[in-house]
Amino acid sequence: YASKRHPGRSSLNPKIWESLNPGEVDYAEVQEIGTLTLDKLVKKYKIDDISLIKLDLEGTEVDALLGGISTLKRIRPPIVMEFGLRKHNETVFGQKLEDFFDVLDDTSYTAYLPWAVQVTRGSEIPFWYLFVCPNENTNYKKYLENNWNNL
Repeated sequence: YASKRHPGRSSLNPKIWESLNPGEVDYAEVQEIGTLTLDKLVKKYKIDDISLIKLDLEGTEVDALLGGISTLKRIRPPIVMEFGLRKHNETVFGQKLEDFFDVLDDTSYTAYLPWAVQVTRGSEIPFWYLFVCPNENTNYKKYLENNWNNL
């Protein structure tokens, strides 16, 4: 993924990764990689349909969503994402819980916990997977209730 804040590039920083996952880093230098935002990827490859977006980006999920605002507004795919804004997310990645809710508001999406409980501003959100779906399709909530274990 590419973040809206840093389009076209991303990096794997061993110091940050080591702080999050002690003992799991096997490289010593920052690794730079080319990336595309979701919006640029969809435009470049002329994608008109997305069945599901799965995000597990070690705390930078909100940044990835920010790079896909147009796609979320136009194609309206459901999203399954790991979510757990912890202290390191705000200090290392610059993301805040309010950023997530701003994306939901801007794109008219709703977030649910796996047991189909809606997540709203002010909700206590555990480190968990969220199912995020367009507001206009209430069938997603029923789908989630019936199919979460199969996703």
